[in-house]
Amino acid sequence: MVRLLFASFGFGYQRISFRSTGCTKCCWKGRQSLLYNLMPLRLAMGGRGVTEVEGTNCSKKIEQKRPLTEAFNKPEKFFSAKKFIDLEAREEELFRLLLDAVNVLETGTTLRVAGGWVRDKLLKINKEDPDIDLALDNMMGREFANKLQFYLKSRNITCGHIAIIQQNPEQSKHLETARVKVNGIYLDLVNLRKESYAHHSRIPEIQIGTPYEDAVRRDLTINSLFYNLNEDIIEDFSGKGFDDLKNRIIRTPMEPKETLLDDPLRALRVIRFATRFDFDMDPALYNCCKSREVHVALGEKVSRERVGSEIDYMLKTASYVRGIGILYETGLYKAVFIHPRVIDSSYSLEDSFYQSLLSISKLNWIRQRKILSYHSAIEEHTILEELGVFSVAFHFYETFDDRNKVNLAQYILRHCLKRRVRECDSIMTVLEGSTELMAHLINDVPSSDMSRGVDGEPLRLTIGRILKRTGSLWNIAFKVACCRILKGDLQWDTFSHGRANDIFRESREDSNTFLSRIRSWESFIIQLGIEDIHKWKPLFNGNEVLSLLPKLPRGPKMKQILDAQIEWMLMNPKGTKEDCRKWLLDEYQVYCDPSM
Repeated sequence: MVRLLFASFGFGYQRISFRSTGCTKCCWKGRQSLLYNLMPLRLAMGGRGVTEVEGTNCSKKIEQKRPLTEAFNKPEKFFSAKKFIDLEAREEELFRLLLDAVNVLETGTTLRVAGGWVRDKLLKINKEDPDIDLALDNMMGREFANKLQFYLKSRNITCGHIAIIQQNPEQSKHLETARVKVNGIYLDLVNLRKESYAHHSRIPEIQIGTPYEDAVRRDLTINSLFYNLNEDIIEDFSGKGFDDLKNRIIRTPMEPKETLLDDPLRALRVIRFATRFDFDMDPALYNCCKSREVHVALGEKVSRERVGSEIDYMLKTASYVRGIGILYETGLYKAVFIHPRVIDSSYSLEDSFYQSLLSISKLNWIRQRKILSYHSAIEEHTILEELGVFSVAFHFYETFDDRNKVNLAQYILRHCLKRRVRECDSIMTVLEGSTELMAHLINDVPSSDMSRGVDGEPLRLTIGRILKRTGSLWNIAFKVACCRILKGDLQWDTFSHGRANDIFRESREDSNTFLSRIRSWESFIIQLGIEDIHKWKPLFNGNEVLSLLPKLPRGPKMKQILDAQIEWMLMNPKGTKEDCRKWLLDEYQVYCDPSM
C-alpha cells in the first residue's frame, strides 16, 4: 500500500524511513513494523517536509526525520544498511548500547559512524581491531563520552578511561577527539564539522556543521559515507560515494583543486587510497595533482612528518609501484623530495626518481615471479626492502646537512621521509652490502666454495665476511643487488588507472641468464651454511682466550682475535673446539706463557 502510494508520486522503488508524530492507537495494527521494515531507505527529495499516509484511520501525519528543505537540490542517496553491512556480534552489541544511552539520557543525538569503517564494511574488509569514528550532530565528543560513561556505569558495564586527543592539524587531527574503549572496541567521538581554510595554511577553522557539510569537506567520496545508527541506513550526502566504491573510482566530494589546496596532504592521501584499493583516479583529480600550485602548497603547508607517513602507507600497499609511478607522472615527487644542493653537477632529481621507479618495479617483478625461493619462504613484508631499492639511485651522491657532507640517500630517508635514525642506518647497511654482493652476482657461480673470488680470496671467506657485516639484513641486500643487476626498462600508459603495477619489461636476451645465475647464487650461499653467520659466537670467549694467551693485552687486540675465530670457523666448517685451540696457540704464540 505504501509502496503504491510512492509509485503514484513518481518515486519508483525508492523508499523512505519515517517516525510517527503523535500517532494514536487508531493507526492500523503493525504500523511500526510496516513503516520501519517495509521502507528502510529514506527518500532524498525536495518539496514539503510532511506527507500523508493514506489508507488508515489516523489523521496524524508522518514526517521525515530530517527536514526535506536541507535535502533540496542536493544529490544525497540513502541505502538500507542491512543489505550491505555485516555487523560482528560485538559491533551489534556496541551500537545497541550507544542507542540505549541516547534514548535513556534523552540527548536527542543522531549517531553516525563515519569514514573508513563504513568504507571497509561495504568493501567486505573486516579488521581484527576496528577503530570506529562516531560523528555527533548536537554536542562535542567530550560531552557525549562523559554521558556515555555515566550511563554504562549505571548499568555496571565496563567502560574504559576517556582520553582526550587535542586538535593537532599538523598530524591531520582537526577536531578535539574523545577516545574511549567500549565492548572491546575503540570509539573516537567527534562532532560533525564545517571547515574553512586560510590561504597560507592547511589548518582549518572548525565549526559544528550538518552531515552534508561534514561529508563534502572530507578528502574522498568513498570516505564520506555515514552509517546512521538511529535509522540503520547508509547516508551518502555527496551522492557519489556509494557509486564510486562500486565503480572503483577515487574522487573528491567537491572540486578537486579546492579540496587539494584546502589541505595539500590530500594529494598524497588520494594516491595512498588509489594504490591500497587499486581504484582508478578521477581524471579531473589526476590532472589537478599535476598542478604546480598544488605542488607548491604541498611543499610549503605540510610537515615532513605527515609527508613521510603517507609515503610509508603507500609503500606498504600491494600496488606500491603504481604509487611511486603516480608521484613521478604527476610531478608530486618534487614537493616530497626537497633537499639541499647536491655536490655533483650531473645530478638530476627527475632522472634519479625515474631510476628509483625503475628499481622498485624490478623488485615487484622479482617478487611476482618468486625467483628467490629461500627468501620467498621466510620473507615477512618489510618496508626496508622497498626503501632500500628505492634509495639506490640517490646512494651515489652527496649533499650537505648542517654544513657537513652526507650521503644523499641518507638525507632523503632522514629528512624527506622522516625515517628513524636506526632505520636509516639499516638501509645504508643494505645498500653497502648490495654493492659488495653485486661484484660477485655478475659472475657465474663457481664450482667450489674454495674457489677464488674477484678479490683473490676463497669465496667462502669473502661471502661470509659480507654476510657478517650485513647481519640479519643480508637477504634484503641480496635482493637489492639482484634489482641492481637486472636489465630492462619501463612500459606504461598512465598510472591513473588501477592495475598499473607490473610495468617492468626485462631484457629478453638477459632474462634467462639472470634467472639462472641468481638462483644458482642463492643455492650456493645456502649450501655454504653461513646464512646465519651474524649469530655465530667464537668458540673461545674473552676469558677463555686470556687463559690460553695470558700475555694478551686488553683492548682492540682481543676483539681482533675474537673476530679471527669466526673467520677460522668459516674456513674450517668441520673444525672442532680443540682444533681451534691449537690454531690459537700457534697463531698467537707470542702471547702464550712458555711455562704452560
